[in-house]
Amino acid sequence: MPPYLCVKNFRDMSITVTDELKDKNDETGDLLNNDSNEFVTVRKEDDSSGRYQAISMYGKKQGDAKVRVSGTIRLEGDIHSENNTTALNDARLVLQVSQLYNIHVAQNPISVLTLSAERLAQEAKENVIYLEYGSKNAVDLKASYMGEDSSEETTDSVTWIVDNASVATIDGTPIPAQTTTPEGEKMGMSTIKLLPQALGDTKVVAKSSSEKSAECKIRVRLALDRISLSRRNVGIDVNKEFTLSVDENNYSKDNAKLLEQNPGCQDVYRFSSSNEDVVTIDPITGKAKSVAEGEATIKAVSLVSGRSDSCTVKVQGGYVSPAESVKLSEKELTINVGEQASLTATVLPEDAVQSVEWSSSDDKIATVAGGVVTGKQDGTVTIKAKAENGVSATCKVKVKVPVASVTLNKTELFLEVGGSESLKAEVLPKEATDKKITWTTSDENIATVSIRDAGVAQMRLAECDPLSRELRSKVQQRHKIRGKRRLPPCRIRADDLRNGDIQNAEIHTAGHRAVAQPFLQHLRIRIASAVHTLAVAFLSSLKRLPELLNRFLSAHIKHLPLWFSPLFSYGI
Repeated sequence: MPPYLCVKNFRDMSITVTDELKDKNDETGDLLNNDSNEFVTVRKEDDSSGRYQAISMYGKKQGDAKVRVSGTIRLEGDIHSENNTTALNDARLVLQVSQLYNIHVAQNPISVLTLSAERLAQEAKENVIYLEYGSKNAVDLKASYMGEDSSEETTDSVTWIVDNASVATIDGTPIPAQTTTPEGEKMGMSTIKLLPQALGDTKVVAKSSSEKSAECKIRVRLALDRISLSRRNVGIDVNKEFTLSVDENNYSKDNAKLLEQNPGCQDVYRFSSSNEDVVTIDPITGKAKSVAEGEATIKAVSLVSGRSDSCTVKVQGGYVSPAESVKLSEKELTINVGEQASLTATVLPEDAVQSVEWSSSDDKIATVAGGVVTGKQDGTVTIKAKAENGVSATCKVKVKVPVASVTLNKTELFLEVGGSESLKAEVLPKEATDKKITWTTSDENIATVSIRDAGVAQMRLAECDPLSRELRSKVQQRHKIRGKRRLPPCRIRADDLRNGDIQNAEIHTAGHRAVAQPFLQHLRIRIASAVHTLAVAFLSSLKRLPELLNRFLSAHIKHLPLWFSPLFSYGI
């Protein structure tokens, strides 16, 4: 399509050719009316009234020209302009317009432009080329093109642009070339070398001066250290299916770590058959099928690195390779009800291509289809994989009902030092396969746990935990208790003792609570129960008061400060 210049509303026009320094008119001086210029032909496009709408230019000869378009636009109407005391009304103005254009005339412009590479892939009808991350080897990408007249060479040029140079760059300058096809067509070529820079995606565009273009996606990926097929030799009957796979664990340590950090950047490979009349194969999944007798080579090639591996397939009618054994990926398996697990069966030797039949000893407990085992109910079954000639392998599968929850009859306990109490655990659901309970304590210096019966445990507060020992020592010093005389029974919350903080520990004695203040300077232990006991004894024995008072004073006279000082502190 020729270029168009919009010149709407132009009345008078002239088009001339100019050189670098000055205007150099064509011999006729006006290209609109004379086709005498060696580079371009100019034509006008006007409306029914004869007004210019556009001009079009057609190339005649390869080269460059500068074309000047000049014209006038008449402006008519009520135009008012003031200059001191002068006024102009109903004026008619003529606007002179001139514009210079650079025209490049290509001989036989490009009409066909295609891209090719050794490992160029087609994905979703788009060109894709893969580069190996970390590689210093450049990958060639070639643009091939032909002019509108394929029997003649084109002087049109191709430029390359990479969208994101942080992912991939062009190494050096494009290499041009010309060739003639077997059909006698003249073909031009431009080849670039692509270098990977970082993991990711970008694109490269080849574009001609005549606006013809071709695009290719660039994907920088991690490559396997080696391509290794699951089989190297296969003997098989006609119209049989088998699958080949690539070991995807062959990454270097560095690449394996990078792959964890950049999921989706793994190696990409494709399968192909040397003879599809004998064996066909899906290029992506590796599922193959024997079509007719003969021999073919299946090849797996990495699109990232170019590394490859191959497998030789021999197809013979009625052929059955003797299977010596079947190997399963697991010998024993445990799954929950409703869960699935996969088993893989391998017929040995590897060239014994035989189909495998799966079965379960009890479909009510577990089913199997294509090696996928599904748990149905609690129990144990045997899963069998049997080859065509009868050899087989089995896997013992145990199906369990999982535990949904464990609850305790109490969520908090208060124990005296040396005291104990029972806890009972309930496991749900009741039909759970394994109801075994393991009891533990977070700190055995504070409290211990022992199993009494299934689901029942005995909690005991430690007799000699460091905090209890320290607390007793300070209380004895506070009240000047000597010897091994026992303090009144007391209980200490385990949560308060766990961090060894005796300043804020809660102490329970005879059903009442006191709080240990900082450094135990104001420790007060409420002993209302002890006083109550003395009062009851006193009132019930009022008649024997002299005798009882005498005994009491004789036994406790030296400990009166301990018993009565807390009473005065609390105002009892």
